[in-house]
Amino acid sequence: MKIMKFISLIVFIFIVPELSAQSQPAEDLYSKANALYNEKKYEESVETYNELLRCGYTSDEVYYNLGNACFRNNDASGAIWCYEKCLLLNAGHDDANANLEYVNRITLGNQENVPENFFRYAWHSLYAIMSWRSWTYTFIVVIILLLTTFILFLLSASNRNRRFFFFTSAVLLMAALLSLAQSLSGNYNIKHSKNAIVVHEALQMRSSPDAGGTGISMIQPGIKVRILEYKTPWLKVITPDGTQGWVAEDGVVQLNALSPIPVE
Repeated sequence: MKIMKFISLIVFIFIVPELSAQSQPAEDLYSKANALYNEKKYEESVETYNELLRCGYTSDEVYYNLGNACFRNNDASGAIWCYEKCLLLNAGHDDANANLEYVNRITLGNQENVPENFFRYAWHSLYAIMSWRSWTYTFIVVIILLLTTFILFLLSASNRNRRFFFFTSAVLLMAALLSLAQSLSGNYNIKHSKNAIVVHEALQMRSSPDAGGTGISMIQPGIKVRILEYKTPWLKVITPDGTQGWVAEDGVVQLNALSPIPVE
């Protein structure tokens, strides 16, 4: 009974809020934004997608389409932010991955990146198989299968069957823990991501959190940085090539924000 209550809580926390946001007015705005994009009215399309975000309709497809509209509207850094946001919501979105790679290549060229350690890389690669929501659904399905096999284990009279159901239950338990961890981790990152994109214009990285700090390097629009420390109005960040320094807070947009442009 406690397990079923826990499953219900997971569903309520992760799934119900997403469904309640998808009202009919939001659906109409989504259709309007898509139509404007198809008519090559890219600036109006971007505005409508952002109006959609204000309505609380936030999905990977909205950010993917907004990214396409930003790119067509000559806002490459905004497009990069949108594709990154899309992949934060659904790491398995193949089109967003392909578009992000393309825009990064033509905008930033060949960046020098410090490779991730093996365990972080393996964890991220596993998460990229599907979205955090799919991991949540997987957890629920696996828990149901686990309960079923455990009951069969208790009811089985044959030692051979009991060994089989016991082994299967152990495997399902590990799968349940893994899928739950991926779901919780993905949901946490969506809300509290430390990654940000430099948008709109190049950003001066300094050695200290003040305008008098020594300039270290310029970070061009579209670069993804990871925030290490907050000291308003400054952020200590690390770039993909491992360079660390301080930048103005208003020069980047975090991936847990609503949009790459101000949305009130």
